[in-house]
Amino acid sequence: MSSISEEIISTEEVQSIITEVADDASNVATEDCNVDDVVNNELVESKSGRKIKPSRRMYDNYDDRKKSKSKGSKRSKRPSITALVELESSVDKTAAVEIPSSTPAVCGYCHKGHLDDPLESGKMFSIAGVTTHYFCMLFTYNSSQLGADSEGLFGFYGEEVKNQIQNGKKKCKYCGKRGATARCNKKHCGVYMHFPCGQESGATFQFMGKMYTFCFMHRVKQKVETFPTPPDTDCVICYEKVDHQEDFKKIRAPCCGRHFHRDCVQRFAMTSGTQHFKCPNCNNQEEITKEFKKNGV
Repeated sequence: MSSISEEIISTEEVQSIITEVADDASNVATEDCNVDDVVNNELVESKSGRKIKPSRRMYDNYDDRKKSKSKGSKRSKRPSITALVELESSVDKTAAVEIPSSTPAVCGYCHKGHLDDPLESGKMFSIAGVTTHYFCMLFTYNSSQLGADSEGLFGFYGEEVKNQIQNGKKKCKYCGKRGATARCNKKHCGVYMHFPCGQESGATFQFMGKMYTFCFMHRVKQKVETFPTPPDTDCVICYEKVDHQEDFKKIRAPCCGRHFHRDCVQRFAMTSGTQHFKCPNCNNQEEITKEFKKNGV
């Protein structure tokens, strides 16, 4: 019995000796290791005050860290408020100058000069070294009207007008010349045109909302089947017949069914204004305004 106890004690002593030897070897290895490896196991305080390991990448400054994060980011890069303010202050907001009809000028879009009827193109203006009809710029596809009415060309800055003219490489559907920037908004159509050419050919230009344009093939047509039947086909404004006019040159009032020449209604609308416009026959305002706007009046 005693011999067995002695054997057990001897085994425990051996294990103790082995443990001490292993600890000594570990201490020696620790002393021989590089000082940087020891430091890497310690926690250090970051700029934000958190305890982190030095093995994590330490950035020299905040800009480097922000730049590194943005490399793999899929989020959109939005300009800061400071950048927007600087951009706003750098934009030339000089107002456009109207060119008198007596002064020769050619529009950079449609390549036409002053037109006798202002409804065909609007007035001619000069801005940022280029010349344009107002309606040619107004119905330019994907243009940006960012300013107030008193800035640039009624909100179109000079740089925007200039860039749109320089980038207007599309050919007009109706005249074949380049500079066409009014695009049909019918899905998958893709027809480009000059504003005066579109007006002459029967395209629809909606002077409301997003200023949609529709070519002759996709022009807006009235559903006159639901309109009241008028006593005659006389235009209530000029008192002339509208029977033999092409469909895009005439229009009917949904309230009373009366016939009108489109040009007559257009001039009447320009003199009346949106707030005072009403049917010349029955004085209806809400219904006729909605219908005529949709049809490009």
